[in-house]
Amino acid sequence: KITNCDNKIQDLKQQLQRTKERINVVQLEIERLKNEVERYNKMKEDFTKLTHQKSLIEKDIKALEDMLREKQTELEKAQKARKIIEELKAEIDKIPLLEEYSKQKNIQEQLKKDKEVLQKILDRVITLSSTISSLEDRYREYEAKQIELRGLREQRKNFEGSKQNLTRVQAQLKTYETDKSSVIKELEEELTKCSQILNQQITSENLYELETILSKKKKELEELKNQLKNQIQNYTQSIGKLQQKIKDLEDNLSKISEAEVCPLCGRELTPEHRENLQKEFNEEKRRIEAEIEDLKGKFNEAEKRIKETERELQKILKIDPARMLKLVKKLADIEEKIKEEMDEIEELKRKVSELKRIDHEIKQLEERLDELKEDHKKYEVAKSELTQYATKEQIEEKLQPIETQLQEILKKLEELEAKLGYKPTEPEKELQDLREKRRIYDQNLPIAEKIEELKQDISSSQEKISQLKLEMETIKAEIEKLAYDEEQHKKAEDELNKTREEENNLKQKVSELETGIKLIGKQKLELQKELEELSEKEKEKTRIDRFIQILNKIRQTYSKDGAQKVIRARARPLLERFTRESFERFNLEYSDVKIDDDYNIAVAGPQGIRSIDQISGGERVALAIALRLAIARLLAGKVEALILDEPTTHLDEERRKELVSIMNSFFREGGRIIPQ
Repeated sequence: KITNCDNKIQDLKQQLQRTKERINVVQLEIERLKNEVERYNKMKEDFTKLTHQKSLIEKDIKALEDMLREKQTELEKAQKARKIIEELKAEIDKIPLLEEYSKQKNIQEQLKKDKEVLQKILDRVITLSSTISSLEDRYREYEAKQIELRGLREQRKNFEGSKQNLTRVQAQLKTYETDKSSVIKELEEELTKCSQILNQQITSENLYELETILSKKKKELEELKNQLKNQIQNYTQSIGKLQQKIKDLEDNLSKISEAEVCPLCGRELTPEHRENLQKEFNEEKRRIEAEIEDLKGKFNEAEKRIKETERELQKILKIDPARMLKLVKKLADIEEKIKEEMDEIEELKRKVSELKRIDHEIKQLEERLDELKEDHKKYEVAKSELTQYATKEQIEEKLQPIETQLQEILKKLEELEAKLGYKPTEPEKELQDLREKRRIYDQNLPIAEKIEELKQDISSSQEKISQLKLEMETIKAEIEKLAYDEEQHKKAEDELNKTREEENNLKQKVSELETGIKLIGKQKLELQKELEELSEKEKEKTRIDRFIQILNKIRQTYSKDGAQKVIRARARPLLERFTRESFERFNLEYSDVKIDDDYNIAVAGPQGIRSIDQISGGERVALAIALRLAIARLLAGKVEALILDEPTTHLDEERRKELVSIMNSFFREGGRIIPQ
């Protein structure tokens, strides 16, 4: 890899040299192209300036030509306008007379209309006064009946909703009666159930004493339960002691069958004496076994009574005095509400009767009001309308000056007709025509006044156009002499940009090549360092391989099949004996414990040899404790204390009691148990 790095560095240096030479060539070409582009830029600047001047002159010429055409058009219009105003001048002079005639005519028409309106109002006032006089009595009766009806309706408001309230209260009463029946039934059921549990009559009268009765009954049952538990504990201890006596008798029987000296008196053991002792021990064993059976029967009976006592306690705990008292209170509340609803029903019935009477009177009044309603309306309309008009005398007073004004206007109209020389039939229409002519006259008058001004503007515009056309020809000649080619200019700029891009690429390549040389040089240094480290690691590996060979020899010597196997073989007989002795103390049906060379455990019993997977959980716990005791005795001697770490996990209640009983029996000689 290091040699390869050297070759790469040499190759990159050669490429770097060639690239730098190419950069020098490209930079010379760039300088040449820059000069050429600058020449074209100067030409373009002059070309643009001349073109812009040409464009401005063309716009000025066009604007002047457009303005010249507009001025010529305006001159033609001004000449036509002068002719029109000369024709209309005679007609325009009639307008003031005709306007005055039209004004007086309009006033005459308006006065006639006012006179007609006042005459109609006068006739209407006379008619309305007659109507009001004929309907006044029926109007007064209608107003009195309305007041009476409003009074009855105010009274009715005090009784409105009585029927609905009566229906609602009756329905609520039914609901309360249903609730009352339900509460009574529920209370009777609770009292009956409570009486059956306590074997005495419980009623709502002695319900407040129920707490005391329950407390007393519960205390009696708790005391009975504790007595039974003490009896069971005594039975358990007695059974344990008797079972130990049987074990001692069996040990003595076993010793007697082989001993030559009596273990009791120390005399020589003759066959007859041995037989008598065996007979005596067997009788004692049978007596003890019979006593154990009797105690077991009492034990079972006591357990049965405990369960019955617990069931009675559970029943008592289910009794809820507070709930029954709550039902009694609820019943009293419902009865109080029923009484309130009954009183409210009587009051509502009285209101319903009064409401019917008021409704009958209201109906009679409404029928009479319907008869009077039309005349009442006519009276009010007539009176209301009459208030809008002036009095008869006031109207007649207004009519008098209108007649006088009409006479004066008629005289003025006759004078205006004499001045016009004719009587206008439609003065407004004629005036409108004249006003249209005056509008045309006023419109054309200022146009006609501009004739001389327009002639001067036309002459000035023609001179300016001639001067601008001369300037245009001069600029065209300069543009043609410049000979600027935009396509050649663009081509020179593209070539310059392309050459600059090539220069940038070459400079970037130089940077990349220099970076590559540095990176490969750094990589070479790292490889040289790695090579030195690998040499050191190779030496270390050789030393470790030699050490591993030594360790493998030590591991093989102290492996499971080496020294460990020898130690297990020597300890197995003693461990097996200690485990058997401890396991027998648990009084299980197994007679022997077997441990093979790999310390796999099996037990021997009525069903033959069984592995640890074939025995129950409690038996497995006992066997595990016996094995740990044996290991402790083998290592430390006599065991005086035993610390158990959750030994009852996964055991049912009966198995837990068994384990406690067994451990109490096992350590009754002074050992201590520290359970977790």
